Amino acid sequence: EAPILSGQGIMDFLLRPDANGQATLAVTVITDHDKFGSSKNNRMEVYSVTVNILKINDPPRFRLLSDIVSVPSDTKFHFPGFIFDISPGGGNDEFNQKLTFYLEFTDPAADSLGGSTEMLLITNSGDLIFEPRNRG
Repeated sequence: EAPILSGQGIMDFLLRPDANGQATLAVTVITDHDKFGSSKNNRMEVYSVTVNILKINDPPRFRLLSDIVSVPSDTKFHFPGFIFDISPGGGNDEFNQKLTFYLEFTDPAADSLGGSTEMLLITNSGDLIFEPRNRG
């Protein structure tokens, strides 16, 4: 959307999603009549304005294939593609950010893994791996 400058000097414009960088705008002001009331001798002045749109670090996004996973006890289990549509953030300046997934129990009293997330792993490609500890 093109910038709009009101008569009171308020500039309004809409950015594209995830846009950042510089934009240079020309602000032109024109008188509607000269001092004699004629519009033939309008006066004009042009100013340049640079707008810096700062980068932000958008949060990563992903989707889960399922929010409930059943795994066999005492058996290694590999669930490929458990997390998919993985994105490090919004803009083109974020595509090379490295993502790391962390697991933690939201209700430690209800977990059946004894409080150990060492048994669960999510790879950077989104695979879920369950590997029971050796009980021997």
